[in-house]
Amino acid sequence: MFSRTFPRVIAALLLTAAVTAAPLLAVAPPALALTGQPCYGSTCIGKSPMLSNANGNCVQGAYNPYQGTWAEPAYDVATYSLPAWSGGGSVTLRYSPYCAANWARWDGGNNYVDYWVETRDLRPAGAYSGNSPNYTTMVDGTQLARVCADNVVSQVSGCSGWY
Repeated sequence: MFSRTFPRVIAALLLTAAVTAAPLLAVAPPALALTGQPCYGSTCIGKSPMLSNANGNCVQGAYNPYQGTWAEPAYDVATYSLPAWSGGGSVTLRYSPYCAANWARWDGGNNYVDYWVETRDLRPAGAYSGNSPNYTTMVDGTQLARVCADNVVSQVSGCSGWY
């Protein structure tokens, strides 16, 4: 008796799951094709976050034709600030979900600061606060990352936590 009932129970459960999921599938918005990204994850290492193609760049994300705007913009994850007495300034860790990449952005202060972003495997991408543009190249955003800053005059340095 068990051998006859068991297949019926499984069939009933599968049918219930299919009926329950069908309305959800019918109202889901069309998926955006994320092909054609400027880069993704490890392929972004050493590239500018402003790197662009017809589908956008890592800062602004992909163009969404359904909304007429750029989707998934990069966002600030964490900011590390140097003490004001050392000349101040801060560096922000940025992340792009579109490109799965991180980079550091210098937010101001004096012009004697080296800053960088690094991944957990200690692969850095750095810049100097006196240079333009005031951001680093990208690192692989599929790994934990942090930003660091070093005031070369006052010899004050430090890093954010890992994100």
